[in-house]
Amino acid sequence: MTEGMTHRERKALRLSPALLLAGLASYQGSLAQDTVPAGAGPKSVQIMRADIAPVLDGRLDDEVWSRAPVVDDLHQITPVEYAEPTENTRIYLLYTDDALYVGAELLYEDPDRVSAKILRQGENFFGDDLFALYLDPFYDRRSGYRFTVNPNGIRAELLFQNTTQRQQNWEGIWQAESARTEEGWTTEMRIPFKTLSFDPSNDTWGINFMRWMPRQSEWLGWVSRNRTQNPSVSGT
Repeated sequence: MTEGMTHRERKALRLSPALLLAGLASYQGSLAQDTVPAGAGPKSVQIMRADIAPVLDGRLDDEVWSRAPVVDDLHQITPVEYAEPTENTRIYLLYTDDALYVGAELLYEDPDRVSAKILRQGENFFGDDLFALYLDPFYDRRSGYRFTVNPNGIRAELLFQNTTQRQQNWEGIWQAESARTEEGWTTEMRIPFKTLSFDPSNDTWGINFMRWMPRQSEWLGWVSRNRTQNPSVSGT
């Protein structure tokens, strides 16, 4: 095969397989990066400090909310992970010296689809529409909290330990109020810093969001992986 070829040509032939393999590996690596769904990759948000806390009434009509950072790039976790959601969600983040504040607009094209049957604190409300906040204050991707609220302002909370173990008997002091609107429902959460364990010298926390719409059997999240949300699968 190499008879009649120059020394340069024979050298190029010997190098070609290595170059091809290197090029293929580079292409595959680039392809793998390109195909990572946006909802599985790293996400971050810069929270805003507010001098005046919003009034906690479930309505996002305080002027301070209009200046808050907005998270609106949620995706489906079920039924089709990373697919576009069928409804829009907007989440707002603030903090004061005393507490973290989270507001959410949970929109529906048909607001009659909101499910909100549970009115008594302590009852199981997972048949209702829900919004949940995940926090990892130590940013260790192993521990954290989940705070959940329904359209009637009924609350539930739990602790994460060892990444996936859930301690549902934990009861933290926090507040939430919700309100029905012509576009769906809104909610406001206040999480006092004294309720949380965290390192005051660390300004970076893990954070995530969840929305459940039972009539569509649709679960939305900000960051997810393999249809999972926990402290190891969250944003920053």
